[in-house]
Amino acid sequence: MSSPSPRPTTAACARRTHRHAAEWLPPRNRCWFAQRVVEVRREYRLAIDCREADALERVLSGCESTEMVFHGGAAVSADPPGSGGMSSSAADALASWDDNRNGRISCKEARRHRIAPVRRGHPAYPFMRDGDGDGVVCE
Repeated sequence: MSSPSPRPTTAACARRTHRHAAEWLPPRNRCWFAQRVVEVRREYRLAIDCREADALERVLSGCESTEMVFHGGAAVSADPPGSGGMSSSAADALASWDDNRNGRISCKEARRHRIAPVRRGHPAYPFMRDGDGDGVVCE
């Protein structure tokens, strides 16, 4: 599959203070996620730094598809070979609490399912953003 390269011009490389694709990728559907990052950045004319562009390019160069893949109600990756599989507990977490099927579990979803606050070690935790890194999400 041929994807447009996310590589920015040197002038477009920007310094960032938040996490991006060079530092974090979802455990599943990495190809979909990487393509989505590129699309959003282009649509809103947002800068992309060189490390992130390299990371996205590495992911996308190994993708057969950038479609989000679902199996049995849980997201299943169309990731490049060798990128790792999803455990059954991870698939169960997404099937149980990822209502919008985007591969992440939001605080809204956690509250709706009455699992908030979510602590490190809970099956939903890896699919959530712990912005302050204290091991508790949706406090």
